[in-house]
Amino acid sequence: MNVKVKEGALLKIKLGQSYFAFGRVLKHSEMAFYNYQAFTDVVDMSDIYSAPIAFIVPVYGSAKKSGRWSFTDIRPLEQSLLKQRLYFMRDDATGQYSLYKNDTGETYPASQDECKNLERAAVWEAEHVESRLQDFFNGKSNKWLQQLNSGMEKAL
Repeated sequence: MNVKVKEGALLKIKLGQSYFAFGRVLKHSEMAFYNYQAFTDVVDMSDIYSAPIAFIVPVYGSAKKSGRWSFTDIRPLEQSLLKQRLYFMRDDATGQYSLYKNDTGETYPASQDECKNLERAAVWEAEHVESRLQDFFNGKSNKWLQQLNSGMEKAL
């Protein structure tokens, strides 16, 4: 099933057998994932939209369009979700850091400190996002996030 998913769409993500998480489609392949979980199929949309954002990452289009995650709602994006985000990159051979602008594809040299609290530039698969959400809600570290950041901890 190939579904057209537009900016502002809210997608419901089934996690295991017992609960759901929610992600919002942003610009430039990004999705915002809410710090909100539901244990029933019926939820109050205002509860989701008022929840804080757990994390924002670029996600493959196939994850959004395959029907694996179900369309739930659509609303215009809030200003906070429209702002440009930076991601970090690290050349494993040289150890050099750079900042990556997801909206333009531009990169700039950066210090390690400038990269500390940023997501690493990567596009996430559906199953990796689901794993990260499950671990987030269970208070565990996520193996995919650890794998992406493996060089960063050593450098810090």
